[in-house]
Amino acid sequence: STYATIMSTIVDRGYVEQDKQRRFHPTSGGWVIAAYLAKYFNELVDVNFTAKTEDTLDDVSNGKQEKVAALRAFWTPTESMIDGARGIKTTEIIDEINHVMHHHLFPDGNDKCPKCGGKLGIKLSKFGAFIGCENYPTCNYTQRLSDVAAPSADAADTPAKPANASTDLGDGISFRVGRFGPYVTDGKKNAAAKNYTADTITLDVARELLAGGPKKAEPIELGKNPATDQMIYYYPTGRYGAYISSNKVNVSVKTQPDLETAIDLINNKKPSTRFRKKAK
Repeated sequence: STYATIMSTIVDRGYVEQDKQRRFHPTSGGWVIAAYLAKYFNELVDVNFTAKTEDTLDDVSNGKQEKVAALRAFWTPTESMIDGARGIKTTEIIDEINHVMHHHLFPDGNDKCPKCGGKLGIKLSKFGAFIGCENYPTCNYTQRLSDVAAPSADAADTPAKPANASTDLGDGISFRVGRFGPYVTDGKKNAAAKNYTADTITLDVARELLAGGPKKAEPIELGKNPATDQMIYYYPTGRYGAYISSNKVNVSVKTQPDLETAIDLINNKKPSTRFRKKAK
């Protein structure tokens, strides 16, 4: 039987999502879990297992089978599967999942890193799974699994906007992506906007860029934070010295950190209590 608690659990954990017709579709995270279970716990996820379990429970209910014996018959092989999975190296598991997931992650067969040409694949961190480059830490390219999720039925009916389409920001200014990256233009003058996308750029920022903007040390991209899918930047100079920043979270540093250190610093930054009022 499929209970409501089961469905709510897999939704809460992000393994599936619902479309407007309330139909369930697996997310890429769900595909990863399914690939792992199918490889190392095949007997439990086999459709025949459910049928046999229903028959066993009926026999217990009708007094044809002793309940402890039924549980033992289930648990003994299951415990063996769990112990076997514990002994498998993480790298071997990731390689197997990448093999199973390759067509889903790269339906066109292109698994090359857009930054260095290396091979992309699933990587694991304490913040979850993500797509990364085999040349890490030399290459810090990352991508969220949700970015390659299979499109829902609703999304399939909606034509995708071309990557180089012009986005009107107002006041005669637009955001575009050209041969050398993103930029803003007012028709007479262009200005690079490499740290922005059509979703993050604003009219005020575009005006600043076109006007030349304040002269600051260029931020250095360290890579994306898999937990938020936001880029982490290193600023060599700031009001209080060097710092890293991502998604409005700033952390002071003495030197430029590597991506892994930066991710830990950003994700473990505690909220400031400097201006917080004390409860009466």
